[in-house]
This record gives sequence, C-alpha cells and structure tokens, in this order.
Amino acid sequence: MAIDLGFVQTCESWRLTSRFFPSKVGGKPAWLDLKNIPDCCRLNQNGNLKVFRSQLNKVNIFYPSEPPVEQKDWRTDIDVSHWAKICCICGIAAPSHCGKCKVVNYCCRVHQVYDWKNGHKYTCSTKTNNDNNANNDFLFPEYEIVIEDDDFMKDNIEQDDLESEQKEIEKYNAMIHSGKAGSFQHEDVNDDLLQIANNEKDEIFAEFRMKTDNYPDQILRYDRGGKILYISQHNQIIDIPKCTECNGNRQFEFQVRRIYL
Repeated sequence: MAIDLGFVQTCESWRLTSRFFPSKVGGKPAWLDLKNIPDCCRLNQNGNLKVFRSQLNKVNIFYPSEPPVEQKDWRTDIDVSHWAKICCICGIAAPSHCGKCKVVNYCCRVHQVYDWKNGHKYTCSTKTNNDNNANNDFLFPEYEIVIEDDDFMKDNIEQDDLESEQKEIEKYNAMIHSGKAGSFQHEDVNDDLLQIANNEKDEIFAEFRMKTDNYPDQILRYDRGGKILYISQHNQIIDIPKCTECNGNRQFEFQVRRIYL
C-alpha cells in the first residue's frame, strides 16, 4: 500500500475555509462541524496537542450535498460565525466578548488584550469594527497541504544505500571527536544526532534518510496500519496504551515531521 506524503504550498486564503473542505496547516481551524466547537486547552506548550476526528452525513445542516464550486464568492454564508461564537484570534470556542462593542469574541483574556493592543482599540464601537483578525503572531502561517502518493519508496534498504549512509555517519562521528560538528539549537535534537553518530550500524537512521532525502519537504506521512518512521533506534515508543473508549489496540495512521513543527 502506497504511503501518502503531505507537502505545503501557498494558495488564496478563501480556498482554506470550511466550505471547501480544505487540507491545511496553520491559521485558524477550518472546522467541519460548524456548531460544536471545542474549548481552548489553554496551556501553551509544545506537547499540548489535541486531535479531533469529525464526520458528517452527506445530508446535513451545514453544507449542500453537491460538491463545492471552486469560486471565491460561492456560498459565503457557510461560515462558523453563523453557528457559534469563536475567538477572533485563534478560532476556538469563545465564551467571552468585548465588553464595550459586544461584537468581537475571545476565548481568554490573553487574546483579548492582544487584540486590543493590535488594532481593536481603534475600531471598537465603530462601523469599521472587524472581528476577523486573520493574521496575528498567535497563529502559524497558513498553507494548503497537497497530498502525493509515495510510489517510489522501497520497503527494503539496499546495501549500497546502507554503505553510503555508513560513510556519512562515520564522517559525522569524526567531526564530533575533532570538535568540528558545531552545535544545535535544540538539545534533544543534538543528543539524538550524537547517539546516531556514535552507533555506526544504525540501520533505522539509514532507512529514515533514504525515505526522506528524496522528498525533504514532506511535512506529513500518512500510512494507516503501517509503522512510525523513526530517526534512530533510540527513544522509540515501546508500550502503546490501548484505546480508552473500546480498550482495543491502537493503529498507526500518520505522523507529522519536525520540519513543520
């Protein structure tokens, strides 16, 4: 079964709204269910991630049953703002609003203060009031995810590739011992590479390089029922907890590469 690879590319912002069912990263969420919006998880930490799986019947209250028309002015009425109050900064459910104009909504005071300092104090209670703060420092840059089949990757590592990778590891190992390898911004990445370099027979790292060098810009690997593509034999997940809902075994589906995070 072919692996699907995801790449980012720029496109018009209107194409990344919910009415066109986009595959995207960054910006505000393009919610599928426009009514039941989750609350903010608050903690701003790199390990604080949530994954939501949402499905709708073909006939539903939000979208027409026919495919969308790829035009900017098509069904602009299909918008989450008609169904729920969302934060103008991050797009999450917003229980609060501006006490003065009562128009702009926020998920927390931090985002309200940010919006006030970045323009809302000049537009509050005016006809130019705009609660669509699409571009702000709280959001990742917004891109479309383009999916391509990984038909060219091989399941087995060729001996020539292993030998070539072995030479690269030996070269990096020599640079470390001579003090010429430099340093990395993140200590965990540096530690991983040090461990890789010190293990001259890390075939897992060789496989990682072989499967990513051909497509270095990939940010997403979708391989349902497959396996995680590890960077080395260190720090691998051993004990995978069972599903909290059905107590069944979990199945691998996709991974996001560090190149985007």
